[in-house]
Amino acid sequence: MRIFTFFISFFACAVALAQADGFYRVKNHKTERYISVIDNRGSVNLATSDADLGALKTVKPFETIVSDPSTIIYFKSVPSANGYNLETQGVDTYSIIGYYVKMRESRAVSGAYQAYAEAKGLVKYLSDEDWDGDEGVVMTSGSSTRDWYLLPVDAATDNYFGLIPSVAIAAEGAYYHTLYAGFANELVSEGMKAYYVDRVDGGLAVWKEIDGGIIPEATAVIVKMASDKAANNRLQPLATTPASIKGNLMKGVYFNNGSNKHNNQKKFDANTMRVLGKLKDGSVGFVAPADLKFIPANTAYLTVPAGSSAEIKLVSEDEYKILAGVEGVEADVKPFAKGIYSVCGVKLSDDAATLNQLPAGIYIVDGKKVVVGRK
Repeated sequence: MRIFTFFISFFACAVALAQADGFYRVKNHKTERYISVIDNRGSVNLATSDADLGALKTVKPFETIVSDPSTIIYFKSVPSANGYNLETQGVDTYSIIGYYVKMRESRAVSGAYQAYAEAKGLVKYLSDEDWDGDEGVVMTSGSSTRDWYLLPVDAATDNYFGLIPSVAIAAEGAYYHTLYAGFANELVSEGMKAYYVDRVDGGLAVWKEIDGGIIPEATAVIVKMASDKAANNRLQPLATTPASIKGNLMKGVYFNNGSNKHNNQKKFDANTMRVLGKLKDGSVGFVAPADLKFIPANTAYLTVPAGSSAEIKLVSEDEYKILAGVEGVEADVKPFAKGIYSVCGVKLSDDAATLNQLPAGIYIVDGKKVVVGRK
């Protein structure tokens, strides 16, 4: 197992045993930037204080990180070790570096903590880059930026986790985004649903809703929302998780870090991958963007057979049965003569030429299945 970065030992030292177990964001007292874990690679030599901190960066404002799972870290107390185990982005401190971490409260700033490491009498503190920009780098020097606040993540507070959709379907008033997080999430806001894909057949992908509104940890999903505002698309991180979903054809990535020392990216392969997007007919589905090089961090992609269609339409199980012509669909449509019918057998019009006047959906026209795209 690879050695984890020096940052994780520094960072986790900021946790006081007085803090309850839970999910936190970590905000610098002076710069007001938040810690973001963008990688799981690095090295540490405590004896020489030689550290590679490229797995961390700091970001602000809050609107930038509100939908970013990399800024949400679970702190789990280990009383027997008088320390904590830090869990984030699919990794945890103890399993990687082999020890639990400790802390001390800041003497300079009330309610803040200072992260430090000590070897052979030499003490180094975790600090932020001392400048006012929206992004910074994590350092081991700088006395004015070594104080950090631990802010509990809670859907009922201003420090919430909410999604900003990447795909908008205006005709439906619906918004979509893919999510891949190292912790389970409960859908909190109204109008939110989560789906996974269990089948790809030609140009169709069958999606299924996750029952109960709880997304298991490390599960690639599509989240459907009723708003384009993160404040209206809230999720609650959970310390416990349901069982993983079997048969999910979607996969996710935690990182998209292309720095020289930390090249940790998932290259997009247009032959076997598709990402969430808007189809030519205006509906939501999976596409192969010509300009996409790497899968964005904490998002998901669909695995498809080599040579699949550039566009993969998302359909329900019922829609798939009709479009694929299975499970007795022909028996259902044989009684239909001329005209337009719903898939339930309700006659809508005697004239097939009026099809374009109907809302988007699946219809039986003169005994044949027809899909009307969204306008």
